[in-house]
Amino acid sequence: MCIRDRNIERVPVREVHEEEAKIELHKISEEHEKLIDVILEEEDQLIDSHKRHIDAIMELSKTEMSLLQEVSKPGSDIDEYVKGLNSILEHKLEIISVLRSRCLLYTSPSPRDQRGSRMPSSA
Repeated sequence: MCIRDRNIERVPVREVHEEEAKIELHKISEEHEKLIDVILEEEDQLIDSHKRHIDAIMELSKTEMSLLQEVSKPGSDIDEYVKGLNSILEHKLEIISVLRSRCLLYTSPSPRDQRGSRMPSSA
């Protein structure tokens, strides 16, 4: 069976379907590469967020250690200690909450992909 067109020679239907399949495969491949780039960017952002989280927690831990050293001295003000500790703990909770939200976003179903989680199945 052949397709006849006034401007072209007779082209076998099989060749037309093969060319269409190649074009479709190329489109799918390009879309796949774009999605991979997006996923890699999301992974980089998550890792960078975790690094910033660790830096912030380390700074807060240093402050917390200083606060503990101060309250260990004779005549220290326990009320100031509790106030400072509470402030540090609230800040830690906030920092943890931000990172946890990023993790939950990463592991939640992607709007681009109906498979479910964005995490690889081996994770």
